Amino acid sequence: MRLCLLLSSIVSCAALQASAAPPSVAADGALRVGVSYIPAADASTAARLYTEEGFEASLARQLGRLTGRPVRLVALPDAEREKALNGGDVDAILARVDAGDAIRERVDVLPTAYESGLSVAMRSDTQVRAWPDLAGKTVCVTQANAAGQQYLQAIGARLKVERAPAQTLADVRTGACDAAIHDAALLSRLFEADNWRKFSATLPAVLPSELVLLLPKKSNAGLTALRDAFGKITDSASWAERRQRWATNVALEVYLDQDAPDCH
Repeated sequence: MRLCLLLSSIVSCAALQASAAPPSVAADGALRVGVSYIPAADASTAARLYTEEGFEASLARQLGRLTGRPVRLVALPDAEREKALNGGDVDAILARVDAGDAIRERVDVLPTAYESGLSVAMRSDTQVRAWPDLAGKTVCVTQANAAGQQYLQAIGARLKVERAPAQTLADVRTGACDAAIHDAALLSRLFEADNWRKFSATLPAVLPSELVLLLPKKSNAGLTALRDAFGKITDSASWAERRQRWATNVALEVYLDQDAPDCH
């Protein structure tokens, strides 16, 4: 503090303190992970928790645990990802990208081994046979599923936006929605359960994308630790377990959401 006072005519104490950490590292040591959507701090509705759309937040938390750093999620529009990463505003980005995304050429891209297109869950007696048939129909979609929202709007569907995947699927079972849109890779696992047979009508997947970790094209100890941690949580066995856990948890949440036993 005495040093700060002596140098106050040249530079502020705050500036001296900030210089203790490199510009590309958070002052508190947090792992700053860019994501397209940040779940609410309190994800509970009706006094209970729901499974989130996507795996970005849970993967970020795992990376934080393995690297021993607190995690700070940073909401990033797609158009700002490269600037935020190369400018040091975030340490890494977890994002869904398609095969032709130009960002693949400009930053380091680490595949998570998870990829999927979007599909729907519908009643088995539906008359919907193709995506255009959903025009004018009510389709449930989560707040986080921006790609699904845009696609449905483009084909003329009526959107019913919900907080969590279980809420959208419960609406299909109760008839509030004609369909619910989610990753085909997750719906296929959900449909393996006998009690989902009457609600397992679906459509060919669209908008295929891959979940990846984006890193700046440089090397330092922090990025090396991050790459090492990332490799420990993206093996095929981990993804098989995540998909199964998603299906199990969401199915339970749907059951709890229904006011009365399904009678369809």
